[in-house]
Amino acid sequence: MTDMKDLSARFRDLSEDLQKSLEGAVDQLAKEGKGQLRQSMGAPDAGTVWMAFMGGVILGAIVGGVVALLVAPKSGTELRGDLAERARQTNGMSREPAGGPVGSSAI
Repeated sequence: MTDMKDLSARFRDLSEDLQKSLEGAVDQLAKEGKGQLRQSMGAPDAGTVWMAFMGGVILGAIVGGVVALLVAPKSGTELRGDLAERARQTNGMSREPAGGPVGSSAI
């Protein structure tokens, strides 16, 4: 059975190895430049990357909206009515401040 000092030393060694690997990867990326990333994606220039990103955002918004409409538990009219009723019910309720009732002092 290993003791805590052995585990701590192993963890420290792994941490140092990971840090060295990450530093090497960052150095390599800095040397090759961002163009290497674009080339690996098959994009000839930065404008193509931005167009693809914006297209993904728009497509995601459309798909998300359709899914939300399909899985909504109630219609918009029902939901607005429920929210209005809940607002009327809670309108008369009051909450105590977080420090307790107003006027009390903590001694």
